[in-house]
Amino acid sequence: MKTLHEKSPCCRGTIRRFGKRRRQCSVCKKTWRIWKKKRGRKMVRSTPQYIAAYFSHRSRTVRAYADGRSKSKSCVQRRLARSLAAFVAAQQDAWRSIIPEQGELILIADAIWHRIHGEKYTIYIMLLRPKRGVDAVIVPPQLRSGHEDAAGWRWALSTIPHAVRMRIGALVCDGGTGVVSLAHRNGWFLQRCHFHVLSAVQNYLTTGPRSKNRPFAQHVMREVQRVLASSTEVAARDSLARLAIIRDETRSRGVRRVLGGFLLHWREYRTYLAHSEWSFPTTSNTAESFIQCVRDLMYRCRGFRTKEKCITWITALAAHKKTIRCNGKNQPN
Repeated sequence: MKTLHEKSPCCRGTIRRFGKRRRQCSVCKKTWRIWKKKRGRKMVRSTPQYIAAYFSHRSRTVRAYADGRSKSKSCVQRRLARSLAAFVAAQQDAWRSIIPEQGELILIADAIWHRIHGEKYTIYIMLLRPKRGVDAVIVPPQLRSGHEDAAGWRWALSTIPHAVRMRIGALVCDGGTGVVSLAHRNGWFLQRCHFHVLSAVQNYLTTGPRSKNRPFAQHVMREVQRVLASSTEVAARDSLARLAIIRDETRSRGVRRVLGGFLLHWREYRTYLAHSEWSFPTTSNTAESFIQCVRDLMYRCRGFRTKEKCITWITALAAHKKTIRCNGKNQPN
């Protein structure tokens, strides 16, 4: 079989060697480089320090940075995007090395929703704290379309490595049915948030100075607080009996609904007393604190155009913060 050699692109003539990296056409004597260089200015190498300075509020706004460097806004935005990609690639799995290698873990969970081009997405926030520790590690958040539900929480939990997931023994949450199902499904201890139940009661019974039913509202709040904080179950049951009477006699459907749920799940608000060795926090404020950081980031970025950009920015924020302080309810003197 006859072998066909490559011909020159200009005259279709035989190609000759012309040095180490050049070739020559045998017809027109034109030469060319076999490994062509990319024309134009070389791209600036991305650095993660730029995005770290952005999260630490040590850098100016994109517009001010562009004006100070005599560059266009789009140029600075591209540089910020390259820095973001480099930062996420370098720090995305760093959270695993922060978690202690042994011991049981507490999962602190919450969720927020965000709209992108009119479509609703739920951002699932999860933090892991050692049983006797004080620092909660921020797990990379997960983004899923639709409302918060049990299927979404199961999917978010499945993104945690199996070895870490099997060490979780307790859950602290706001009491949503979807996230509560995780504790019931896995046999974890469940600590419901005190702040959410108190704010739910106060939503229907205002204790402010201008409230018409202030004495009644204060009485209900005191009874709820006694159930949450009473050291003995006998004192808690006395308050529960009075709250049951109030629920039956009140004409407010909102109060009946809130008190009915509290009377049904009151033991799950006192898990921190029944299992003091876990040093449970009585609120999900650790997750709420990170959620506020996410909202501040959304305000600075003025929203996100795509869901990919949204999860990339939030993942980078979690990698930057790494941990959040999470103290238990009963602190040693």
